[in-house]
Amino acid sequence: MTHDDDPCVAGLCGDAEAFAVVYERHGPAILRYLTRRLGPDVGQDAAHDVFVRAFGLRAGYDRARGTVAGWLFGIALNVASEHRRADGRRLRALERLAGETPRSSPGVAPRAELTPALAGALRRLPAKEREALLLVVWGELSYAEAAVALDIPLGTVRSRVSRARTTLHDAVADHRRAAPAITNGDAHV
Repeated sequence: MTHDDDPCVAGLCGDAEAFAVVYERHGPAILRYLTRRLGPDVGQDAAHDVFVRAFGLRAGYDRARGTVAGWLFGIALNVASEHRRADGRRLRALERLAGETPRSSPGVAPRAELTPALAGALRRLPAKEREALLLVVWGELSYAEAAVALDIPLGTVRSRVSRARTTLHDAVADHRRAAPAITNGDAHV
């Protein structure tokens, strides 16, 4: 489906009832992304803020610039950036809590796969690389949609995500090599 065929475009031009189509189609993805990015409590509030802002900004949507999803994730990035000061603290907490069973919201996959080493490496990524990676991985956007959300060229998204993945892979591999091997309860270096 091209963005011109997206039934959500009509919702952007209509009233509150027509805008409900936009929310129904994209609300779960925005909620998943922001909940993973900001935590369950803040994520739900932030997702609400995205759609309140989107409704107010709907007349400014330009279908020539990309999909409705990309536009909404751009708004979500702005909302998330308002929480950036606390982001480092949240990622450090994730690093400490990784591996524990997190409380989760309905429809949001738990972060059980997030190990302390991965959370720490994620926290240390440059912000621009982390944002691109999280839009693609946690936001489940295509590279093209992430480019619209970040308002950068597609090639820049590809390179940022590639660098971030390489950095994370190397950091986790280094952590595994440095961790002592456990065999029959005995640690071996």
